[in-house]
Amino acid sequence: MKTKDKYKKSLSRTVPDQTPTARPRVAAVRPEFRGIVIRYEHEGLTEGWFNPRGLQQVVTNIVLNACEAVPPSSGRIEVKSVGRQDGLEISIADNGPGIPEPVRQLVFQPFVSYGKEGGTGLGLAVAQKIMRDHGGDIYLDSAGEGSTLFRLVLPFTSRE
Repeated sequence: MKTKDKYKKSLSRTVPDQTPTARPRVAAVRPEFRGIVIRYEHEGLTEGWFNPRGLQQVVTNIVLNACEAVPPSSGRIEVKSVGRQDGLEISIADNGPGIPEPVRQLVFQPFVSYGKEGGTGLGLAVAQKIMRDHGGDIYLDSAGEGSTLFRLVLPFTSRE
């Protein structure tokens, strides 16, 4: 109960446009990602009650993972958010090599990492926890050869 109360207090009325802030963070962390095209598109409602730092961390973690997966000279990442009456859905797609079938079932478990050196395997586990703390969830919708698509689903929560 205390965790839920603490979470509710962290919510603020937020416009969920996190991509413009994710792009400079990603480039600052890894300058070699500057050549990757990150595109953002939003439609529908634009405000809800979110923990802005938590939402920013989720989007940044997934975009950073995508940057590590896509080709540095031709990488493309598309972030699309759709605000509806009941909540917000954010999809993050890339043109990387995809995630092999045996790893797909494990990607949200702590310490699972694939295809990169030095990864801790905590980014998606942390993202899932943050999403669930918001009353939402994160899904790996597709990870076939040549692309990966994550979908974030957030209800429009009130602070009460």
